[in-house]
Amino acid sequence: MKRFFVVAALLCCSSSLFSQANYDRAIGIRFVGGATISYKSYFRNDNNLELQASLWKRGTRFAGLYEWNYPISGLSGLNSIIGPGVGM
Repeated sequence: MKRFFVVAALLCCSSSLFSQANYDRAIGIRFVGGATISYKSYFRNDNNLELQASLWKRGTRFAGLYEWNYPISGLSGLNSIIGPGVGM
């Protein structure tokens, strides 16, 4: 278990090397209380659409989010996100 946390910490730290990359679309997988597959597509620099499908032991969840991204002054490369979404 200790090895898992060390590897996870190294992966989190190494992801900061790639965080400055600009992209129009992204796909990802999260493992928190189950598995979530996420797809994000940017329309412009300040808004995007995110679709999520989650599988966990109590069922399945689908969500769609429309998000506006605003830079946080004083924190280069970090944005705040606000927007509506639906889930079922």
